[in-house]
Amino acid sequence: MIGAGQLRSRLTLQKPLDVADGQGGFTRGYADVAEVWAQVTLLASRETVAADADGASTRARIVLRGPLDLTLRHRLVEDDDVYRITGIRDDGAWIAIDAELRVA
Repeated sequence: MIGAGQLRSRLTLQKPLDVADGQGGFTRGYADVAEVWAQVTLLASRETVAADADGASTRARIVLRGPLDLTLRHRLVEDDDVYRITGIRDDGAWIAIDAELRVA
């Protein structure tokens, strides 16, 4: 797929962590699982409105080494950028991830 030298972005893999709020609900947080090297390719952007706030959403393709136990509930973080995972293709050695980055 790609060479290891093309993995130039260091990302933090996070898993969801639900904490009871004491009133029958929960608050969603995230816990760090691992630091991974990845190739991040930004694909396309579009304007969006979320919670009455203008912004943009950028699609990205992220490739990293496997194996990792990933689900669509996990997310990847690089500095202040949070990538929401929208698709996963895993061939055992490499994992290709479709992701979305929300920019305010």
